[in-house]
Amino acid sequence: MKYVITAINALTGNREQISGPMEKEDAQERLQREIENRRRQKYQAHKRLKLEPYLAVQLTIQFNDYE
Repeated sequence: MKYVITAINALTGNREQISGPMEKEDAQERLQREIENRRRQKYQAHKRLKLEPYLAVQLTIQFNDYE
């Protein structure tokens, strides 16, 4: 199972995915690095980082019949 790092966007207030899918151990290490690096930033674009399972989204394309 793959995991991603998500965070709340400071402008919109929506939770967004900010990393690509990776293994759980890699994602935990990356999350700790991100938290350490963001402590020094004065204005952060994303707040409240969190590790979540990667849920793939299936996209569908709708074709309309034009006559």
